[in-house]
Amino acid sequence: MLIPILILIFFILIMLSGPFLKKPRGSYDDVIKNIDITTKAVLSENWKLAEQNTKKLDSAWEIVIKRIQFSTERTEINNISLNIARLKASIAAKDKSSALIELSSAKEHWNDLGK
Repeated sequence: MLIPILILIFFILIMLSGPFLKKPRGSYDDVIKNIDITTKAVLSENWKLAEQNTKKLDSAWEIVIKRIQFSTERTEINNISLNIARLKASIAAKDKSSALIELSSAKEHWNDLGK
C-alpha cells in the first residue's frame, strides 16, 4: 500500500517540476538571456552576433530539453524547437521581421512552459 502511494507522489512531483527545471543553472543554459541578446542583435541588424547567439540559444535549449522532457507538454517543447529552426533560417536570410516574429514566439512559448 505504501509503495503505490510513494510512486504516485514521485510522479506528481516530476509533473509539477517544470517551472523549477527550466530555470538556468548557469550562463550555458540560459535560454531567455540568449533570446534577449539575439533580439537586440537582430534589432540592430548585427547578423554575425545574431547568428552566434542563435547557436548559443540552440545549445542552451538542448540542455534544458533534457531536464524538462518529463514535466512539460511535448507540443510546447516542439514549438520552441521549431521557432529556433525558423530563427536560424531567418537570420541566414537576414530577414529582420521574420527573425523578430520567431524570437517573440519562442519567448511566449518559454513563458508558457510548465504552466
